[in-house]
Formats: sequence, C-alpha cells, structure tokens
Amino acid sequence: MIQNTHGRRNGLSNPKKWTREEEDILRAYLEQEKESFTPGRAWGQLQAEGFSRTAEAIRKKVQQFRKNEDLAKTSDPKLIAKLISLVNKQPREIEEVCNLLDVSPKKARNLISVAVERGYTIRIAENGFIHPTGLQPRTSKTSISLPKVSSTLRWAVFSDLHFGSRFCLEEEVADFATYVHKEEGINLILNAGDSLDGQRVYRGHEFELKYHGFAQQSDRLLMHLPEFPDLHYAFIDGNHDASFWKLSGLEPGAETVNRAVARGRTDLTYLGPDQAQVVLGEGDQGVIVEIAHPDKAGAYAKSYHIQKYVEALQSGSEPQILFTGHEHDYLQIEVAGIFCAKCCTFQSQTPYMARKSLRPALGGLIIEIKVSDDYQIREWSCRRISYNGPKLKRHLALPVRKIVL
Repeated sequence: MIQNTHGRRNGLSNPKKWTREEEDILRAYLEQEKESFTPGRAWGQLQAEGFSRTAEAIRKKVQQFRKNEDLAKTSDPKLIAKLISLVNKQPREIEEVCNLLDVSPKKARNLISVAVERGYTIRIAENGFIHPTGLQPRTSKTSISLPKVSSTLRWAVFSDLHFGSRFCLEEEVADFATYVHKEEGINLILNAGDSLDGQRVYRGHEFELKYHGFAQQSDRLLMHLPEFPDLHYAFIDGNHDASFWKLSGLEPGAETVNRAVARGRTDLTYLGPDQAQVVLGEGDQGVIVEIAHPDKAGAYAKSYHIQKYVEALQSGSEPQILFTGHEHDYLQIEVAGIFCAKCCTFQSQTPYMARKSLRPALGGLIIEIKVSDDYQIREWSCRRISYNGPKLKRHLALPVRKIVL
C-alpha cells in the first residue's frame, strides 16, 4: 500500500482522490450557502472543519457536482428510450433531436452521455449527426492480475449460463462458482458469453423463457452469481446477449456492469462483444488467453469449428490458450500450438436443442498451468466439473400422466 504524503497543510493530508466525507462536507456547505457561495469563501470557512483542499480544487469539484445534477435531470428512461428509437431509425442531427424531444442542445448532449454510460451504442459524429455505432469489438488486451504460486496459475471458466431461460440451472451456476472459490482457492472466473438468454433469438424462443426482458434476466444473473471479496468475473457477450442490442441498441454487458455497480458490486468486468483477449499474470508479463463466442455450431466433427477458428486467427495475434462458448459442448484439444477448450454450459436441453439433436455438456472448467519465468506454458491441465447426473435428472423429471382405459 502506498500512501500519498504530498500537499499536506497544517498536518492534514490532501490526497489526490476526494473522500466521501469531504464530498459530503462540501455538499452540506453548498446547501447552506447557495446564494453567497464562492470557492475562496468556501475554502476559508471549511478550514475550521479540517478541510485541506485548495480553492481551485473546490471550484472544480463544485463544477462536477453541477454537471452531475444536469445529467440526473436528463436521465429519464422514457426520454432515453425515445432518443434511441429515433436514432436507430436513421441518423439525426442534434437540432432535429432537440425539436423532436423538445429539449435544449445542452440537455440533448447530456442525454446522449447518459445513454452511452448506460450501455447504448450511439455517438455524435464529426458532422453533427447522431447515429448508432453497433457493438464495437475491443482492440486491446485486458490485463488481469493473477499471481503465480510455485510457477502455477489457476482459474476457472464457464459459458452459456442463459439466465432467463426456463432451462437455466441457476443453483448449479452458484454451486460451481462457490465450489471453485471455496474449495479450489480460485479467484478468477472467465465467462465465454451468453450469460443471458436474450429475446427473439429464434422462432418460438419466447416460449422457452421464464424471465423476459433485459432487466429481469440481468437481475437473475446478479442474484445467482455469488459475491465473495476475492472472487472476480470477467466476461464477453454472446449472440443471445446481443439480441438485446438488436432490439433496443443497449449493449447488455456494459449495462450489466452498471447494474452491478448500482448494487455495490465491483466484481464484474465486461471485456466486449463476441471475443476478447486477456493477459493473466503479474506486471507487464502474463499468459495470453482468448475467450470467444463464435456463431457456429453443429458440425459432424466436434473439433471442426475450433480448428477453423484457430486457422482464421490473424498472424501475430494468436493467444496461447483459447476458450470458446456457444456450442454447449466439451472438448479440449491442441491446435497449431494453442491449447483449446470448449466450455460446456449451464443450460439443460431446450426444445430447440432437442429439435436440432443437440445434447448439452453441463458444467464448468478448472484450468491449471505451469509456466516458465517468461510465461511460456510448460504444463496444461483442463478439468471439467460436471453437472450431468441424478440431481439433474430429478430437476428435469416430467410428471407422469396416467391413462385409464
């Protein structure tokens, strides 16, 4: 832990980041001195309460307070829904949006900022038009601290949870996350997409849903993902998640994190849509891991799609390890020097899968690798924690109907 000792005045610390206590003191002062407030006067009077900020720092913080108040005034969900509906139909000039929504240009820009913060994929172009951007792939790697223990790295992976589906195994998801953390000492779980079941993904999909809409499905996800102080989840969006973007322009992964933060949770990291690369290690070094949700399934050979995925990787961008979701299947294989695994699922067989003659492999994976000092992989272990078994059969048991002749 590093302590900041700069900017001390009268024995009081003045850290870079404002504390909640300091912000509360300043807000209370603003309430009392609405008409006569000036940064200099505030600085003089607040010194008596042990307040050590400069007048300039106070001025900037008050500006931030007022900006946040303006944003709050434009955060009406109905107004945001109207904005997204207008922009999704066709690009709009800022003046046209102001007229259609009956708001000022400043309020319109604030409304766009709030929409982007909430996960909607829109932006103002250089020509002044507002238009949807689509789901933007992340072009950089995400570094996640994962210390080595005797040259060994360990983490877990799951995929295709499908919260919202009648066939989502909610209790099993919670059991797996609890087990790998409490019993195996694992502090990181990667998620290869389709956390939510989405909406209107295929014909008849609505009849397989227990919870409809993004809000209900994300609530179920946050309710059943266990929260532990040392456990972190990093995830991408899959095709089922992306159905919400297609219907509303909302980027579900980004908004799921927002909803988690609103509940006081900081254990979820959204890595982007479809695929992402992470660096697991310490400092600038680590093992390069890719998680992906390719929109392919149902090949005759179980390894076909994962082999084609590796073949299509751009030269120089190959990971050391690859995990894929979407196929609800389990396989581990080495392709072109890359350790690969399909990630199973926590959704039991749906009517759609039954029609397609697809049988899910249920469970999650525990990964353990041994690496050299420069993070070259020396040993690889991929262990499946299976949830196929008697408990599942009881869960899916159909009632017996007696017919008396």
